Amino acid sequence: MAMWRAIGFAADVICPDITGGMTTFLKAAEQFNVEVDDAGNFIRVVDSPLLPAEANEKPVEADKTPQLTLNDLVEKYGPEKIMEVNNGLIPTTLDEVLKVAKLLEEAGKSA
Repeated sequence: MAMWRAIGFAADVICPDITGGMTTFLKAAEQFNVEVDDAGNFIRVVDSPLLPAEANEKPVEADKTPQLTLNDLVEKYGPEKIMEVNNGLIPTTLDEVLKVAKLLEEAGKSA
């Protein structure tokens, strides 16, 4: 019995056009407000109207400030200088990258 349940479930997933899919249209048609004949064909289906998509009233604006990344720092200063300023570590978060960028700029001004 469990084998045939598994086969039926697999058929519902793989061949939904043949078995009616994962729905119970054929088993409990009255719950879905449809009429099905003995062959499994739909006689009456109640269509629901499509809801119009709501447009965003205000478009999302991109962040106007350019985002500084670790790659930018590596290209400008090199990995050795970044690690020297950051106690031998590569920054992993955005906050650390910004902190290291500030330290590198201060070191560049004083040099």
